[in-house]
Amino acid sequence: MSPNGATSRLSAGLCLSQIHASALRIGRSELGGNQTELAKFGVAEGDSAALKHAYWDAHNKRVPYLELKYQWLRAHPMFVPVERRRQFAPLQTQP
Repeated sequence: MSPNGATSRLSAGLCLSQIHASALRIGRSELGGNQTELAKFGVAEGDSAALKHAYWDAHNKRVPYLELKYQWLRAHPMFVPVERRRQFAPLQTQP
């Protein structure tokens, strides 16, 4: 296993935990969120966020594309830290 692969999996795990926390906070499961997203991939069970991350990593990207790093977003003046997003409603993008 390469160091970059280990780092990639670690950051994906952290990202997934934040995605799951956000989905729980906004009540996405009550809207059929995970099942709806899984159906787009023709899958009946599993974690849709993890499936999307795996799909993104496994498939070639069309050029040009840009994969934004979380660290880059955090540096943007309009970025809202997770502590201030905890009370966000679905589709809310700013405090």
